[in-house]
Amino acid sequence: MSLAQLGRSWRAEAAQRMPEARGDLRELVGQPVFVPLYKLFTVYGKIFRLSFGPKSFVIISDPAYARQILLTNADKYSKGLLSEILEFVMGTGLIPADGEVWRMRRRAIVPALHKKYVANMIVPRQRRCVEALKVVNDTLDGLIAKCKVLVEEEDAEFVEEFLSEADPSILHFLIASGDQISSKQLRDDLMTMLVAGHETTAAVLTWTLYLLSQHPDKTALLQQE
Repeated sequence: MSLAQLGRSWRAEAAQRMPEARGDLRELVGQPVFVPLYKLFTVYGKIFRLSFGPKSFVIISDPAYARQILLTNADKYSKGLLSEILEFVMGTGLIPADGEVWRMRRRAIVPALHKKYVANMIVPRQRRCVEALKVVNDTLDGLIAKCKVLVEEEDAEFVEEFLSEADPSILHFLIASGDQISSKQLRDDLMTMLVAGHETTAAVLTWTLYLLSQHPDKTALLQQE
């Protein structure tokens, strides 16, 4: 009993020494929770109490303290209220579980988060990006294969001013140069030029239209032309 009373006394004194922020639940509505927490961190520092009415939470924003709680002395802490709330939904799943149950489930679940499994999930936007990139890659690979056949068939001597009448392209020039370059490297070079060409062209057109909007007399000349 005396040890329990001493512990309560120590916690009360520690709570008084710890900076306290009084929270308003309305601040959490309509924005990610880390936004108001970061603002409080800039005022109160790495450890502070955050009180909402009768409830009080200790907010930790320091890697060393987090390691102490989550790893070094994990057996000294409980997930408490969070575990009680989530147990109804998740039972003894990884998030609400404590102690040995948590360790066992973590060892079982982590391999399922391997990159090759995660790569097969993702969200619709990412899936569309991957599908679009496959279209571009397949197109470039097809162009490279076709161009290699053309270069082999024409059997022309390569000079610095080389230009193929059948296919006057940068790709044809690169293959005809005779450099021992892989199809993948050619694809990477073409992708670089494709992206760079789009971006620079877009920038030029954007500024051209902007400047024309600032100079109506020049716009009129352009319209006449």
